Amino acid sequence: MNVIKTLVEAKSDIGGINVLVFSIKSVLCGMMVFLAVHLYKKASSDFMKFISVLIPIFIFVLCGFEHCIADAFYFSFNLSFNINTLILMIFSIVFNSVGSLILYGITYFLEKE
Repeated sequence: MNVIKTLVEAKSDIGGINVLVFSIKSVLCGMMVFLAVHLYKKASSDFMKFISVLIPIFIFVLCGFEHCIADAFYFSFNLSFNINTLILMIFSIVFNSVGSLILYGITYFLEKE
């Protein structure tokens, strides 16, 4: 429980967060999640579907990217919702979406040709 509490306190400290780094981590997380879903849809065998989901999710967890659903879990598990966490959740949702939309646009353009 102390690990989660420490993590939540570190995540919810808006004064200590570099907005640019947080934004980049959120965008890259959105890209990894989109990549996992897109590769899953394109994979033909069950094994390749498993691997195509496992690798991008493993990358975003290992790199510590900001995922809105994971952050919501940490904040709710620790019962620490306040205005700071709400702001972070909104930023995380927006930038996760931006990352997914960027990769969607790229794949749509490449697959159209």
